[in-house]
Amino acid sequence: MELTIRLYADLVKTISGEVRQRFSGPIRSGRSLHLSIRDDCTVDDLIKFLKLPDDNVKVIFVNGRARERDWILESGDEVGIFPLVGGG
Repeated sequence: MELTIRLYADLVKTISGEVRQRFSGPIRSGRSLHLSIRDDCTVDDLIKFLKLPDDNVKVIFVNGRARERDWILESGDEVGIFPLVGGG
């Protein structure tokens, strides 16, 4: 299935070279990345596939709605993955 993924903030820096090779062009915060992944993939499967550190992933949006890690993705979904963001 085909997904559009956006990684934000420091998550971009955690992508390994092996995973980077799957994408064309540079990986930047908020940039749309297109990925083919197996059917019946959950958000957690996607996080593991991208080799993102579990403790850095705090918020996940699928098609603009917050979702849990057990959410089953569908082809064409847009997934935003955010780390914990602080400020003030």
